[in-house]
Amino acid sequence: MALRDNIIEVIGGSRVTAVATLDGKLPAVRFMVLAGFPDMTLIGATMKSSKKVEQLKKNAGMALSVGSGKEFSNRYIKIKAKGKIDEDITTKKK
Repeated sequence: MALRDNIIEVIGGSRVTAVATLDGKLPAVRFMVLAGFPDMTLIGATMKSSKKVEQLKKNAGMALSVGSGKEFSNRYIKIKAKGKIDEDITTKKK
């Protein structure tokens, strides 16, 4: 199985994901349900007034840890990325 296929297998569908942003100089970590898509994008929903939205507006850098199962020994993927706040209807419907 190709690397891309392995990644899609772990992130595909709805996954509970640890999401880290920066609150000033300190990390802030919370769990979110993110949906993973075949183009390797991850999308999550939150309230516009949440702290994570405020933090991403100040610094788009984030880190994610996405697990593929319920057991500690299941595969997972760590991702460092730039977050994007997207408010268009097309994205919201995904």
